[in-house]
This record gives sequence, C-alpha cells and structure tokens, in this order.
Amino acid sequence: MNLKHQLEEIRNQSGVYQPTDDLIELMLNNIGTNDSELRDKLIYSTFSKWVQENSINSKQAYYILDRCLSTSHLFFCIGEENNDSVFKRSFSSLLIACLMNKDHEAMLLTEKQFANVFDKSVVYLNSEKDTRGFVDEKGWAHAIAHGADLLDACVKHPMYSSEFHKITLETISSCLFHGVIFIDDEDERLVSVINTLIDKGIEDEMLERWIDNISKKLKEIHNVEEYSLKFYRTKTNIMNFYKTLYFSLPSEKHYLRNRIEENIQSWKNS
Repeated sequence: MNLKHQLEEIRNQSGVYQPTDDLIELMLNNIGTNDSELRDKLIYSTFSKWVQENSINSKQAYYILDRCLSTSHLFFCIGEENNDSVFKRSFSSLLIACLMNKDHEAMLLTEKQFANVFDKSVVYLNSEKDTRGFVDEKGWAHAIAHGADLLDACVKHPMYSSEFHKITLETISSCLFHGVIFIDDEDERLVSVINTLIDKGIEDEMLERWIDNISKKLKEIHNVEEYSLKFYRTKTNIMNFYKTLYFSLPSEKHYLRNRIEENIQSWKNS
C-alpha cells in the first residue's frame, strides 16, 4: 500500500490513531512532494491532526521538530528559486509552526530549544528566495506565508521575550524587499506577526521607527535603481503592506495609523 492510500485509510478511521515511527519517517521523507493532495491534504493535515489530538508522543514530537529544522527540510536547497525544493521548506516550516502552537500549552521545549527554533525561523525567512504563492499543477508553495506563520507561532510562545522584538521586525521588513508583489495574502500573514507583537506589548515608538525605516530603505533603492521594475514592484509591495497593516490596527493605535498614512502620502507621486 502506498503512502497516499495509507493516509486516506487513516483519515477515514474513527478514534485516535497512534502513528508508528516508520510511518512518521515516511511522511517526513515525502513532506515536499509536488503532489498537492498528498502534501497538503494528507501529510500536513494528518500531522496537524495528530499534534492537536496528542497522538504523537513527546519523543516523536522532538524528532519531527529536529528533522524539520534541519538542512534536509527547512533549509533544503535554501536560496534556490522556481523549483520543487520550495515545497519541502515551506511545509516543514508550517509543521514546525503547528508544533510550536501546540507547545504553547504543553511547554515541552526548554528555553534553549525555543531560542533555536526562533533563530532558525528568522534565518529561514531572511534566506528564502522563492516567493511564489500558488504553483500551477502543484498547488501552494506559499513559503513566505508559511514562514510568517512560523514566526508568528514563535512570537506567541510564552518563552518569547521583548529582547527579540527588533530582530522580529527586521525579519518582517526583509520579506518586503524581494522585488516582487505579493498576491496571495502574504502581507496578511506578515501583518499577523505585527498584531501579535502588539498583543505582547511592543512599544508604539519602536513600531513607528520601524514603519519609517521601511520607507527609508525604499528610498535607498530608488536612489540606486531609480524607476526600475524592481523599484516599482518593491514600492507596490510595501504600499500594499502599509495599507493592510493600517486597517488591521486597533482603533487606539491612531498614532501608528497616522505614521503609515504619512509614509504612503510621501510616495504618492513616485
């Protein structure tokens, strides 16, 4: 029986299923398949269900986490673009996010282990170059969106500290400067991290400086690129992000909204 049929049978079973180590290994080996049904609807969805139902024991959870954080998964062919390696990276990051969200309750990770996950989530988002959302005939790649989900899961974690705020913001801004326009709600997922930071009590002054710095960096690109295609696409991407952030902010954050509006207006005729 192949993996797809095996997972379909498991999905149709009632009750709690206890996965074997061999089955987990087989699923991890195929998490980056370009078969979207197997990758998304069976492997990832099954892993997610098992995590939520506590079907995976702590030893298995640690193993899955370590594998997904490794060069064979999250950093597999990192930096490459427009090939199938993105699926393994992207869905590994999504599975790590699932485990991190569960650990909000379980608290199995040590501070050192949490710091390792956070550090690698930052390195991953800063290193990922494949910005495709939906890939024809192969389904969702969505590496930036899934990486944002992972970063958001880390920020939500009880072990996340305000000392990480600066690097979190820098990581989000780096995603905006790929010279592409996000069209598959990547900006929504990145903005979710900002809202989580607000829930964590990040200071308005830090966010204001960060909002201004994005515009300053765009100005630097304009000084070098002038009116190049890269500049226009980056500008559009950032303006879209600003607008998404503007409308997501709670009403009491009017100072941040004003700052966003000022930055948008400064680029209105460019």
